[in-house]
Amino acid sequence: MPLTTVEISKKAILCNFRQFKKIVPLGTEVMPVIKSNAYGHGMGEVAKILKDHTRYFVVVSIEEALMLRARGIKNAILVLGNYDGSDKRAFCEAVSKNIELAVYSAEVLKHITATAQKAAKQALVHIKIDTGMSRFGVPLKEAIKFIYYAAKLKEIQIRGIYSHFAASDENEEFTRIQADRFGKNLAAL
Repeated sequence: MPLTTVEISKKAILCNFRQFKKIVPLGTEVMPVIKSNAYGHGMGEVAKILKDHTRYFVVVSIEEALMLRARGIKNAILVLGNYDGSDKRAFCEAVSKNIELAVYSAEVLKHITATAQKAAKQALVHIKIDTGMSRFGVPLKEAIKFIYYAAKLKEIQIRGIYSHFAASDENEEFTRIQADRFGKNLAAL
């Protein structure tokens, strides 16, 4: 039985990253999403290739973020994942290692705030607004009030606000609607 192998080209990864940087507005942060083992390309390997070319990496779980820290990655890391706060050890370690966490509900904000308080450290967070994906996120109508509330918490430092397009590769009209909703929230803030 033949073995299947994958050859990853450092040159190609860097070329692709540079192409993305060319098409976004100047000053826009490009944050490589290397979740799920960099989609099979090797999360640690891809992070080591890109670490000197980006400030941020994005992963899906606290465990993935901690794996990157264990491999010596010092860049900012944002965890997009859905977590319920039941793993107090992971939350504590994430806060202590400056791993940035997504906040998408009052319950998650409560867990992160309590963890930061215990660690006597500010938690770095990005607030996810649900503009139509309907998976998880702060409901659009509550977003501004929620963000102002979170910003007042001394244990929380808001590093970003984001949303998730439901079908950007399939439904351009709905993507524009979501982008407009998001833009109106940012303008209101």
